[in-house]
Amino acid sequence: MPQRVRHHDLERKGKRIAHGQPPKAATFRLVGQAGSPVGQATLPAALDVARRALKNKGMHEAGEAVTPDFFVTVDCGLAVGATRREITHVPIYVTVPGRVRQETQQVGATSSGTPIYQTVTIQDPPTQELRGYDTPSREVQSVNKLLRLLAYAKDPADARQLPAPVWGVQALFESDDAGLKKVLPVLAAACRVFVGQETKGATLIPMRHTDSDVSSLRSGR
Repeated sequence: MPQRVRHHDLERKGKRIAHGQPPKAATFRLVGQAGSPVGQATLPAALDVARRALKNKGMHEAGEAVTPDFFVTVDCGLAVGATRREITHVPIYVTVPGRVRQETQQVGATSSGTPIYQTVTIQDPPTQELRGYDTPSREVQSVNKLLRLLAYAKDPADARQLPAPVWGVQALFESDDAGLKKVLPVLAAACRVFVGQETKGATLIPMRHTDSDVSSLRSGR
């Protein structure tokens, strides 16, 4: 089943790229900026998929001796998502006593070999029967997985005041678990679609882990 990835186009300030797209021959250099412990632990993987996504978009990574067209900061992490109430159905079983019945059994024999019979009362083993369901409810807190790419014309590390980004994209993936690393290819694929584009707000796009764009970022093709 396709997952819904929420994409945000960040507010644009400063100069705009022609037609809202980064030039095909544009060069970039990645800058890691994860603030949370979870983001810092996952940052190497986030940088890897972000690099692949930008290259798949037609951009090129600049060498150390070359000043890139864009310094692209990469941030990833977790955020609190929506809360919902989840109802579960717990079966209720009751123990039913076994059936009581009379049975004639041989209890012995006379000296001449004639069998001696006796009627005895026998109760079958108890059984478990389903009588209904209990429906307890609990609050479930979802978790947002975040990947954010911001492109600057100058190295933000060298600036006294953080410059305005030329363009930025942010992808959110909402689920009940806190596994960030495994969804990074999905987030990067969503960012790749909208790099340099103006979406005028949030956009929901369906994506599967098996989609070719996601698989290519995961495998490094």
